[in-house]
Amino acid sequence: MIYESVHRGRCVYCKSSTFSYIFKLGPQFKRQRRANPEPSVVSMKSGASMNLPPALMQTCSRILIMNQWMMFIMKNKYERLFEGMKAQENQTLLKRIYTQLSASLRSHLDHLQTSSSQSDPLQIHHACDRNPGLRRRSEGGIFQEENQRRASSQFLLGISLESNQRLLQDLLTHTHNSSKDIRKITHYIKDRIKGRNMNDDDVDEDEDEDYDDEDDERLSSDRSINLFLCLSEVKDQTLYREIEEFVRSDKHSKKKLSAAHCSAIAYMLQMSEEVMDEFDLKKYNTTQEGRRRLIPAVINCTRALWSGCNLSDECCESLSSCLQSSTSLRELDLSNNDLQDSGVKLISDALKTHNCQLHTLRLSRCDLTDGCCESLSSCLQSSTAGPLSNNDLKDSGVKLISDALKTHNCQLHTLRLFGCDLTDGCCESLSSCLQSSTSLRELDLSDNDLKDSGVKLISDALKTHNCQLHTLRLSGCMVTDEGCCYLASALSSNPSHLRELDLSYNHPQHSALQLLSDRLNDPNYTLNTLNVSHGGQRRITAGPRKYACDVTLDPNTANTELKLSEENRKITRVRERQSYPDHPDRFDGVPQVLCRESLTGRCYWEAEWSESDVLISVSYKSINRKGKSDSVFGHNVKSWSLECSDDGLAAYHNGNETVIDVYPDVCERAGVYVDEPAGTLSFYSVSDTHTLTHLHTFYTTFTEPLYAGFAVFETSSVSLCDINSLYRASC
Repeated sequence: MIYESVHRGRCVYCKSSTFSYIFKLGPQFKRQRRANPEPSVVSMKSGASMNLPPALMQTCSRILIMNQWMMFIMKNKYERLFEGMKAQENQTLLKRIYTQLSASLRSHLDHLQTSSSQSDPLQIHHACDRNPGLRRRSEGGIFQEENQRRASSQFLLGISLESNQRLLQDLLTHTHNSSKDIRKITHYIKDRIKGRNMNDDDVDEDEDEDYDDEDDERLSSDRSINLFLCLSEVKDQTLYREIEEFVRSDKHSKKKLSAAHCSAIAYMLQMSEEVMDEFDLKKYNTTQEGRRRLIPAVINCTRALWSGCNLSDECCESLSSCLQSSTSLRELDLSNNDLQDSGVKLISDALKTHNCQLHTLRLSRCDLTDGCCESLSSCLQSSTAGPLSNNDLKDSGVKLISDALKTHNCQLHTLRLFGCDLTDGCCESLSSCLQSSTSLRELDLSDNDLKDSGVKLISDALKTHNCQLHTLRLSGCMVTDEGCCYLASALSSNPSHLRELDLSYNHPQHSALQLLSDRLNDPNYTLNTLNVSHGGQRRITAGPRKYACDVTLDPNTANTELKLSEENRKITRVRERQSYPDHPDRFDGVPQVLCRESLTGRCYWEAEWSESDVLISVSYKSINRKGKSDSVFGHNVKSWSLECSDDGLAAYHNGNETVIDVYPDVCERAGVYVDEPAGTLSFYSVSDTHTLTHLHTFYTTFTEPLYAGFAVFETSSVSLCDINSLYRASC
């Protein structure tokens, strides 16, 4: 019976287990008593609160009799435990012990009453099918029944220990040696939680991955934690110590954890008296469900790093609840997760609560739009940093954020809006915000087409003494001499604040650069960093084409089934093998080729193809050149690719396929944008009118120099587009 109760039990998040309450009267018991005042001893002895139906009176008579004389037995039996205590304290403690034990027994009676009064299960099933409301109420009843099983499993396990049986020998008329059963149950519980032994270094890697994911999903978080508490009931701390050692070690990424195991880890981290300095979710090698179950552990940490963890808006409800309860969390990085507007709205609501003490919230690359900016603006007022880069916020969204930041209680120090599809239309609101806000110190507007007209509005704000901005980034904002003159004038009017100005990837000429350089070298100005690198006329082009670069094919890397032509700007798959000289960089098993020039900073290029079945790729130079299996672009950790075939478009990295739903009617030309410092790689389709349609973006950290690459199958060919034609197409 105990084994079955453990198997089917459930649990809620509590700091101690049912039976432990009987003998450990800590602060959590006092809180429970205040929330649920204990009934009087008189009413309990009389049985008035039980309300048992007549049909159950005979069945439960022995337990009811026990309920009547239990207090008397306990008072005489445990009188020696309270020697030296005051009589009043003695009575109070006995009453609490009696109340908790009696409540546990009463819960079993309630469960028996509910089970006995059930109607025919088949009739209930048919009724639920006809009535959705009845189905919901029925499911609620099942949930209560599972809670009863949870309480029963912990109570029965605790009372089965010989040490506890000795204490209750006058209450338990029949006892036996259950140590063998306890060992079996303990072994079973550990297997259910872990799925396998995480500290067994001799386990084969294939075997280590082999556990039933579907069965693991069915073992809910509540049930997993209930099993963990059941181990505490039988005083088995081995799993607790294993988890504690595991969390402190560097084995997170080596051993794959089951979802049930993650529930136990999250529970242990929540209950720990030590607050974690850093909680990096990517270090835990588990499934998506496992990561979801680790979310509650954020309550007990200072810094949570969850960037690129494949979280969705469905996780935000749980996260929102945790944020409302956490008083220790100061920094939360949710960048590069598909949270969308719906998820961010839930998080924003949590940040408004009094308990939440979050200072830094990172939401870069979270697939946000202007639809979430109204909710987001209110929570940014209480944050000190708000990275929102690479989200499609547009001018309308930034206007909402700017209006909210004008309030006097705004504490925001850093606002990053890199690549948010902004124009000069939002600069008036930003200018007003800068003139009102005395807290903002850093503003990043890079990679937005603000033009000189937008820079003029920003410069007007810099002239005011209320503006305390120290760092202004306008990289890739289509700024010319005119915009630089506005900035130089602003520095002359207010020379005591701005310290760093980034104008890289723009088109300032010598005269304007001289004006800014004079401020840089003048000791009366605080400006000490001026970046004007990567300038040129093509930088005043809208969109990613402003970063166009010239690349050519490297003959030393071309497979012998590829023919290069047009000054190494075109490749064609041929049947006759080409007589290329031997070279260690040549691909010998796959019809692929790399380009000669490395990709640094921000780069953009386009390629067009005939026929189909080609790979447009970016790769490290260290990619394997021999064989076929692990050298194909996109099928290893060293390359990323866009596959273009008759079946459609798909993005690949490390063998993982992402099918692209956006499929233009005719796609024979693609654009590729790489921001190497930011770790972004984007693919676009290019229409006949040179309109760009975003297809897919990879977010990662590049650790080696990057090179453009191509794979050509069947009888296809690929040509690199001329850089000058790209500039003319955008003008």
